[in-house]
Amino acid sequence: MGLSRESELGMSIAEGGFSPFERDDGEHPDKRTGPTLRCNHYLRAQGHDGENPWHSWANSAEGPAGEVLSGWSLRRAHLPARVAEKHSETAWMSDRAIDFIRESGERPWLSHLSCIKPHWPCIAPAPYHAMYGIDALLPVVKAEAERDDPHPVFGAFLGMDAAQAFGRDELRGRVMAALEAEGRLDDTMIVFTSDHGDYLGEHWLGEKELFHECSVRIPLIIVDPSPAAEATRGTVESRMVETIDLVPTFLDALGVKLPTNRFEGRSLCPLLRGESTPWREAGFSELDFVFYKARTTLGLDVQQASCWMVRTERWKYIAFKAFERAQLFDLEHDPDELVDLGQSDAHAATRAELHALLCKRLADRRNRVTVSDEDVAARTDGARANGVIIGEW
Repeated sequence: MGLSRESELGMSIAEGGFSPFERDDGEHPDKRTGPTLRCNHYLRAQGHDGENPWHSWANSAEGPAGEVLSGWSLRRAHLPARVAEKHSETAWMSDRAIDFIRESGERPWLSHLSCIKPHWPCIAPAPYHAMYGIDALLPVVKAEAERDDPHPVFGAFLGMDAAQAFGRDELRGRVMAALEAEGRLDDTMIVFTSDHGDYLGEHWLGEKELFHECSVRIPLIIVDPSPAAEATRGTVESRMVETIDLVPTFLDALGVKLPTNRFEGRSLCPLLRGESTPWREAGFSELDFVFYKARTTLGLDVQQASCWMVRTERWKYIAFKAFERAQLFDLEHDPDELVDLGQSDAHAATRAELHALLCKRLADRRNRVTVSDEDVAARTDGARANGVIIGEW
């Protein structure tokens, strides 16, 4: 955009609208710039030296001769990281979140505390590295039939490294205590969620990219301090919500009028407070897999690597930009999503109905984001008032 990253506007755009208090960039943190990238400096201060202690200490283990074993290799996931738990990424970011809460005082604030673990590199410090063994794992959901004539995109992902590997056979306490100590526990909305799930071998896949439930269905727990939420406290909500509902929820909780020209998500406050309100009939998700090897495997142009999911209570429909062939799963009779009905003649009408629902959702996207709906209403048919007279005889 031609903006300096160091400028206020450049930083806001680069950080997705956030003002970073702390960052844990991982991979190559010292190659990034900015005053807030202190994780490696912190690790060095604890005696963990090296060019990138994030990798060589926090995300590596030690071999029998003291050699450094990179956590990027999955075969080392059972070993403890070289750092103590109190110096791990999770502990570091928790400490910085507590610092932010304490420094914020009585002014209103919003903190997005994003803990990278559990995440690749798949390695954790003691005692967490040994807390769960192979016997504690649930059986992997997969069937040989899934690999018979798979959808081309699914098939391409089956060939990626993570799929080949996985296809083989205390944060809360300290941060909540800090909120309580600062007297903010009773007036702070708390949301626990994740950005995605993980296959971990289910459906013969690793990573997270496609639309099976283990990938797209994520935890969402909300503590609403409002007395109006007492009616639903401790209950489970079964209606479809999406992560884009969170920002409207925060603004609504603060009494801020929602800019409907920008938001496709909806405030969850009515659901949290037991209010009767019409709700969406389906959840929506999308994927741009342009950077993945699967795109080149399929020989797709960078503008073709898009797909979309619509999930109702019963059905999950997935459409692909580059393929007429879709995917369809009957979640009522096939909750494990092992039988793809994307080519079933008996389900053509269901696919057409869900495709229409997808098109409606795409047509409802917000494209006019720079002018509010109220401003549009006030300016409609206002050319004559501004001295512009068009088409008059």
